Amino acid sequence: MSTSLTWREVTIPDSSPPVAVARLREDADGAFWALVRFPAGWSRPVVGHYVTDEEFWLLEGELTMSGVTYAEQQGDRIPAGRPRMESRSERGALALARFAGPPTWVRS
Repeated sequence: MSTSLTWREVTIPDSSPPVAVARLREDADGAFWALVRFPAGWSRPVVGHYVTDEEFWLLEGELTMSGVTYAEQQGDRIPAGRPRMESRSERGALALARFAGPPTWVRS
């Protein structure tokens, strides 16, 4: 069986430029896995949070969030409601991410 990824351009709330997202699996409760490609220069300088848990693992590049820089083969679990600030990827990154439900962003 052969399957291919369907990539689509998505603007993450309060960020620019758009990222490329390929959803891998979505559950009935709205939880999903996705590959997210952050282009060089991507940033979200504002403070906010998601209303659901997120986990991610970097496959390529670097991603900085709330003062922590994640490199290849690093990741984190971010509980719902935890503030995020000054997110950016200066050189670009590819992440595997899982949201436990719809990724609703709330600006602080």
